[in-house]
Amino acid sequence: MRILLRSLFFLSLLVQIVVAQNDFWQLQGSPYGKYIRCISTGSGGNVYLASSDAKLFHSSNDGNLWSITNYDHALIQATSVDNSGRIYCGTNGEGIYRSTDHGLSWNQINNGLVNTNILSLIYSLPGTVLCGTDGGGVYKLVNDTSWQYLGLANVPILSLLVKPNGIIYAGTSGYSVYRSTNGGIDWTILHSGIGDDKIINALVVDSSGTIYAGTEQGVYRSTDQGNMWYQSNNGLQDTVVSSLAVSKSQIVVASAGELMYVSSNAGASWLPSNVFGAEPNCFAVSESGYIYAGTILGIYRSADNVASWTRLTSGLTNGVAIQSICFSTDGDLFAGLSSGVYQSSDEGVHWNRTSLRDENTIDIISTSGNGVLIAGTEYGITRSTDGGETWSEKTGYWYAQKVSLGTDASEILYSGYSTPGWNLYGAVLISTDLGENWDFTSLNGPPVNVLNVNSSGAVVVARADSGIYVTTDHGMTWESKGLNVLNINSVLLTNSGCMFAGTDDGILYKSCDNGASWQNISGPLMKAINSMILNHAGHIFVGDSNGVFISTDNGNTWTTLNSGLTDTDILTLKIDNDGYLYAGSSSGYIYKSTQIISGALETQNELLQAFRLYQNYPNPFNPSTNIRFVTPRRSFVQLIVFDILGREVAVL
Repeated sequence: MRILLRSLFFLSLLVQIVVAQNDFWQLQGSPYGKYIRCISTGSGGNVYLASSDAKLFHSSNDGNLWSITNYDHALIQATSVDNSGRIYCGTNGEGIYRSTDHGLSWNQINNGLVNTNILSLIYSLPGTVLCGTDGGGVYKLVNDTSWQYLGLANVPILSLLVKPNGIIYAGTSGYSVYRSTNGGIDWTILHSGIGDDKIINALVVDSSGTIYAGTEQGVYRSTDQGNMWYQSNNGLQDTVVSSLAVSKSQIVVASAGELMYVSSNAGASWLPSNVFGAEPNCFAVSESGYIYAGTILGIYRSADNVASWTRLTSGLTNGVAIQSICFSTDGDLFAGLSSGVYQSSDEGVHWNRTSLRDENTIDIISTSGNGVLIAGTEYGITRSTDGGETWSEKTGYWYAQKVSLGTDASEILYSGYSTPGWNLYGAVLISTDLGENWDFTSLNGPPVNVLNVNSSGAVVVARADSGIYVTTDHGMTWESKGLNVLNINSVLLTNSGCMFAGTDDGILYKSCDNGASWQNISGPLMKAINSMILNHAGHIFVGDSNGVFISTDNGNTWTTLNSGLTDTDILTLKIDNDGYLYAGSSSGYIYKSTQIISGALETQNELLQAFRLYQNYPNPFNPSTNIRFVTPRRSFVQLIVFDILGREVAVL
């Protein structure tokens, strides 16, 4: 699709904050979501998902709304639902739990199990429940009360499949595939074409009877009951296949590496798809034809043709805090979490994982001139020059509990940090080469709680042992400003010289006499002040555990800005290039203000000299797409859409 802009448009910038009657905030989304380990579907729109924090969620309307069940036991490794709606959960070490009331109450059914580490569960008509254990073999539930041993002792059973004709297949860890044609009395290893040492992570069958096996060496398929297997890796860029599913229309989906792969020709070839931004951990197909995919970003649902996916978040609590957010020069949003750095190109609605993953990212900033990203992690400072695709080796420090980053108009970077535990230490570091190298300033030794840099280049620091310090000569000398308070979480220094410091018990201090005196200016509802930010009109915004507060009179009075927040524990605030305010919460959600709150761009970037057109999303789209652009001046807009042959098809 080509887009021609006949004339251009730019949002007019406001210099006053208007607290409208409508919600001030709108929820954008969450970069993390529940880490979904397994999904099971039942009749009537019932769906169950088990997350990595040993929780089980239930939806009775195909995933549109979720509620947490009363499950409170060991980590769930496999789930299944029988035709009566009973849900079975196989756990890591506690055997199997069953609920007959959608998760309100649970009973343990382990009678007969020799090994209680359950790796796989499956229900098949006319009423058979099978489980696979970690070295204890395969078991069948009999009389709804006890388990009957079916064989394959000392073999870890990773996956199970029961064909409509009753033949049972067991996928093992290191022993390939076994088959039983007599209900588990006898087993035969099926190694022709696949070998006898494969790890079989997944087994599925399509309507024609073709069996698919997901292994650490790709996909194998068999059309003759498993007697002969053929490798089917055409198009797979990664051959470690962890999950498989077959849709009602016989489209096969596979999880391999970080991507989902789709085959519409019975596995003969595969097409990669990165619609989730994270590796799918598991798939499930419902009776109504929906396909569900569980990822580290939560759960997604697609219609039978898997052409587009919807992220299902309503009712799912995330539990992974947004510790920091920043915007790149091209408008992309980045979030730092304890699980790494995530990126969004549509203002936080959809997210992708960057290659900095499984790293506790405490703070993240972006330089204004060239888009270099700087991330302060638990184990050092790292940088990316390609939008998060790759990151440098960590430097600066070896271990930190607190990290804060800042940059001035000349793109000199600063980092303050403190170590945890009994050997407390901290320092302020400086970099003059966009984060490639870091040097100590003269302020080092005691822990640094937080650091901030104002637009004039002055750096203000809160130390754990001796209060506030300020430098105006790039850290060569530091001046003490008093306020010897230990638990300062956030600091702010205005260009007029007023200093603000917020604590984790909700006290906000202010000094406008160079630190000679400090006064308590806390709002009556403040509980724990986590962040502060200043717009170009001089308005102060506070992110607190009780929401967001604004002062338009230098901190003398405060007003809450909480309308629209579903989580009021706000850890970080940031203003984007268009003047909108963003907030990150402790439960993992990103919020965006519904109005512009800044009189000018908050970064040091100059105004655009030409229009900028961003990639439409989603792409490809069905049935709609979104187009984002910015321009250097205010005017009306006309967008003309052409097809691939250059024919005009629409005027927007």
